Amino acid sequence: MKDETMDRTRLRTREAMQDLILRSLSESGFSDVAVFHGGTCLRKLYGLNRLSEDLDFSLIIPRLEFDFEAHLKRVIATFGDERLELQAKVREARGELPIFSVMYGVNFRNILKMAGFSESVISSVHRDELIRVKMDVDTNPPSYRRDGIVHRDGVVSYDVRTEELPVLYAGKMSAVLCRQWKHRVKGRDLFDYVWYIERGTPLDMRALESRLDKKCRPTSDLDRDVLIEMLDRRFDSLDLESAKDDVRGFLFDDSCLDLWSPEYFKDLAREIVIEG
Repeated sequence: MKDETMDRTRLRTREAMQDLILRSLSESGFSDVAVFHGGTCLRKLYGLNRLSEDLDFSLIIPRLEFDFEAHLKRVIATFGDERLELQAKVREARGELPIFSVMYGVNFRNILKMAGFSESVISSVHRDELIRVKMDVDTNPPSYRRDGIVHRDGVVSYDVRTEELPVLYAGKMSAVLCRQWKHRVKGRDLFDYVWYIERGTPLDMRALESRLDKKCRPTSDLDRDVLIEMLDRRFDSLDLESAKDDVRGFLFDDSCLDLWSPEYFKDLAREIVIEG
């Protein structure tokens, strides 16, 4: 199997793992305590046309410590039902980093065997290679939210609590404005920014203020003009090639990247729709 095809198989396998984890969390009642958001949420529930890696949640009620044991047992048991041994490494939230994390891993060879791949394909993979899915839970979420239960139908079906799209949009906008890019720009943020604007999703400005206050800059004077000015400054400092490199491997068709430029993102900012 060609490397490119195998890489896509890894990504597809990760997506299947995400679905099993989400179904398990649905069965364990995790939606009673946490809200699903982020890129994987958009892909699973709203049809975002790119692949995604992590599962991002926020607690409904902020608390640094919470009991995840029953939820983790349910996830491990679900994979066991599929005859797959799931490894899970937990990192507790800490005061300066209030993110609870779990790194799930399954042996890639075992997954390929379960999927019926030939022995020649299976033997081409290192025997210790794991397919991993990271799950992050923000234990100190923004104060403002609007959420509800959404049903995801498919080969693997489940119910999950998530925020309404205008609020999810605010979360992504705050990432575009606040994420520390350093030497690698997260082009996935920019891809999602384009997705929201092109589909005409209205932006919840109250939610954006709440998230900006938490992430990078307190603001009480935010309106559409101020937001556009902030985005213009951000895009002027954009390392375009770094952004493209980050997102390219998550796209089914990367021809859209030919359009990307600081001016392209600035022009799109003028099309932002404010809710209300």
